[in-house]
Amino acid sequence: MERRLEMEGMLSNITFIFDYENRRIVHSSYIYLQGARQIVIRQQLQQMERNVQAVVDALSSRRINTLTELRRMERILLTAIQPHVTDLRESSLVGVLATAWLNYVQNHNLLSELRNLTRNYPLSSVMLDEAKSLVMNDPERSHSWNFAWLVLTKIEEEALATNADMWGGILPQEDMITMLEIKCREEWTRAVEIMLRHWDTQPVFPNEGD
Repeated sequence: MERRLEMEGMLSNITFIFDYENRRIVHSSYIYLQGARQIVIRQQLQQMERNVQAVVDALSSRRINTLTELRRMERILLTAIQPHVTDLRESSLVGVLATAWLNYVQNHNLLSELRNLTRNYPLSSVMLDEAKSLVMNDPERSHSWNFAWLVLTKIEEEALATNADMWGGILPQEDMITMLEIKCREEWTRAVEIMLRHWDTQPVFPNEGD
């Protein structure tokens, strides 16, 4: 990764340039440097640079395949980005996060983690596919870079976990329907709630004017 530090009086332009999945990513920000604070800020920038580079390398390798680890990477990048931009859309690093979350869902890692939480009644891939389809057809999806969060939220909002049509095409005997509905609803809903707890705040872009 290249780093450029250009001084014009007290105003400093910091630009990080690195390659990610055959793309060149450029992230620029401006800060004010004054007196002895220059040394401290330069040290902070160097640490931020190392953190950002490590995260980008990890995401590029696609070896990060759990929600917990992706959330940790997301926190690091957002901490590096947010103090230096007025709108997260301005940062190409958010595009790196968006790609990582999309890969996590499309490579079935989200389904695997949800099924680990629903071993008694494994969560249906049909339900997850339905949630993904609803997200892709939702014009509001552009409000967030996080596809996994959007899918989990859609399951919760649309109460897909309570829909018997999502039981993997299996039609139980009549006397089992009520029990299965209750058990599936409880276990699947709990799994989605557990996954959503990883976000303290919603991973959405700020509204214009905020």
